[in-house]
Amino acid sequence: MVVKRYLDFINETLMVSLSFREVVECLAKKNNNKVAELLSMLIYNDFYDDDENINYVGLDKEVNMFSYLPKRRRTTNYDDNMYSDLRVAIRVGRGVKQIVDKVLPMVNFKGDFNITIQKYIRGATNRDTENFILFLDKETQLLFKHNNILKIKTTIGDEEVNIEGCINSRYSYHDGHSAYLFTVDDQTDSYKILNKNTTSASNDHPTPDEPATIELTNDIKITAADIEAFANEYVSFIRQNKGEGEIEEVKSWHIRKWYDSVNYKSRIGKLGNSCMSGEDCQEFFDIYTANTEVVSLLILKRDNALVGRALLWKLDNGEMFMDRIYTSFDSDDNIFINYAIKNGYMYRNTSTSNPKYYKDGKEVPIEKLTIKLYNYDFDYYPYMDTFMFLNMKNGILSNQRVGEDIYDANIRTLHSTDGKWNEYEDDEDDY
Repeated sequence: MVVKRYLDFINETLMVSLSFREVVECLAKKNNNKVAELLSMLIYNDFYDDDENINYVGLDKEVNMFSYLPKRRRTTNYDDNMYSDLRVAIRVGRGVKQIVDKVLPMVNFKGDFNITIQKYIRGATNRDTENFILFLDKETQLLFKHNNILKIKTTIGDEEVNIEGCINSRYSYHDGHSAYLFTVDDQTDSYKILNKNTTSASNDHPTPDEPATIELTNDIKITAADIEAFANEYVSFIRQNKGEGEIEEVKSWHIRKWYDSVNYKSRIGKLGNSCMSGEDCQEFFDIYTANTEVVSLLILKRDNALVGRALLWKLDNGEMFMDRIYTSFDSDDNIFINYAIKNGYMYRNTSTSNPKYYKDGKEVPIEKLTIKLYNYDFDYYPYMDTFMFLNMKNGILSNQRVGEDIYDANIRTLHSTDGKWNEYEDDEDDY
């Protein structure tokens, strides 16, 4: 593997517009998206080659794209590069993959290289920590650091000392050398050995003192699924900020209307493939339209046409539960999820084979949830994703059939696409 010397990285970075940086920072902080975290580090640190083809990145008029200026068209002026008419657009996922593929070999380098350390007295104001300066000469190979955490090991006599600490800042000094301010928590007993024969560092021309070795052992994995997740979150974030992500709550006959595929913007994705979207399913929805106290429909529209929907239930315990999300574009799932998180709703994922429940962005255990219906005896029922068990004796709708429910003949399983229930033919045989 070819490894660049540290000086080859100086003054190089992923150049981005302010608006693009804000999107990345928001996704990194709010959603803990590791692709966004990596991009954030590239933006703020000198570890991305200016000469890479994808650079000077900014938002594009298309929400699923970003723009950049190819290297052959660049000038030495930042503003000229960021606002050039020669900029081109690339799909978010494809562009990010090219950036990630360039930096991951450096991120995941495993090995040692030599440094020198000196105790830094000025600025060491916290008695629970000790500050040191790490000095790197211009022949030193410095690779990417993750989360500002580095491991240092040094040998004094026959004793090997291992120290872990946090990089606080970087600055340059004479002759092209670089230095890092390194803070070590005093819970690490071995840090004291670095105090030996050290002197106070000068901000002007510090002199290296203690020799040591720094070890990089990163193992960061970013998969195609991680990049796709970033692209989806990016697109939904842009759409929401452009006013294209307003969720509306409807009840009663409006639910019937927005289930009908004639009102869809396009018949693609999970929404277009929904088994309840046909005109022949319109008579199945009485259980929704007749129970406005406990069920409504969250809808997402563009150009007054539907691009996403999810049922919203009021549970017997007072919680609100957002059911499975159906969208034309997966990126719009995040708009519904963010809406649920903002309003404190429980919600579930979109998987049919492996349903999971969440609240405040964190997975919660799946327990039996119930909904009391006052109108529940109908000739037809829709296919139900989550609350599929209906007790015809008391009108209790639930997500699980446990305990006595397993043997209760009064329960109908609403998991059929033909408007009936799973036990329908058995019920007919009883007459």
